Amino acid sequence: MLLHTLEHGVYDIDRIPEEIDDVYYGVLDYSDPNSPDFIYCPLVFLESFSTPCLEVEIGGNRFHMPLDWHIIIADRFTGESEILTLVHCAGRRFSAFCLDMSNTSIMPDFGDLDVVNVYTEKKWYVPKLRVGHILAVPVNPKTNICAFFVKDIQKIPEVLDFEKLWV
Repeated sequence: MLLHTLEHGVYDIDRIPEEIDDVYYGVLDYSDPNSPDFIYCPLVFLESFSTPCLEVEIGGNRFHMPLDWHIIIADRFTGESEILTLVHCAGRRFSAFCLDMSNTSIMPDFGDLDVVNVYTEKKWYVPKLRVGHILAVPVNPKTNICAFFVKDIQKIPEVLDFEKLWV
């Protein structure tokens, strides 16, 4: 899995060396729904688990994500956003809410979203996310355009109000 980091842009968490310098990964902090914000958290703890995965395609870029995770989808015309399980995205015409995390622009991108394939067990390493944190995952290792994924949607509203994000 790729992470968007403050220092390196894109970091492949599956290839972590024995010793690492300080790594800060990007999240959308929705722990307080009245004041969401983009922050960078230190990579201190990793979770390790095995689960089936999906091959996800966003804007022509393909990568793998755990089967039971959720993604922020958005309507490109109204800007309304919500969180949906990846499994429910298969065969539907949704757009993923994406942002260029290296840019100071606040204009979101809406990549066409599709679930291409399902695979059996894969070993995953992911940062231990706090309640309300939504992980910024680069859709391509050569860019800083990120889609937003989360495993546990506890205390995150189903419909997200991004107008509060840029206030």
